[in-house]
Amino acid sequence: MKIFFEASSVLAPYNLDLPKALSLNTQVIVDIEHPLLYAIYLYEKVLHKRYNFKTIPPYIDKFTRTRHLKRVDVVHLNSLNVKLAREAKRLEKPVVAVLHAAPFPKEVYDNINDYIDIYIAPSNFTKYNEEAKVESKNVVIIHHGLHFNENA
Repeated sequence: MKIFFEASSVLAPYNLDLPKALSLNTQVIVDIEHPLLYAIYLYEKVLHKRYNFKTIPPYIDKFTRTRHLKRVDVVHLNSLNVKLAREAKRLEKPVVAVLHAAPFPKEVYDNINDYIDIYIAPSNFTKYNEEAKVESKNVVIIHHGLHFNENA
């Protein structure tokens, strides 16, 4: 399985540790917009060669991003990035979006709901507050309370 992981500059431990943990069993392509987060990824990749993730640098062109999206099985969004979600759906890829920064206005969901297959809420509170806004989409709770320990 190949996962396209959109890393955002918030929640840096989550954006670093989840792709590293996933990459032990699958290939992960990490799309990084923030230059500092990209530098951290490069450092991690050099330091820990066993991780099977590929990074897409900041400010990459649409053609290159689409080429990577064509090769994956699932798209994992850490923001409600409408352009990326729309492109993934055009390529018939399942899209998972994590509601890290909720609450969002209903209008935000109106723009992206057609492109998301499932939402992940980090808490019961987020799920119950956002559920009415996402229409008929499934919202699954996966708590952020987990920290991946590579030595465990």
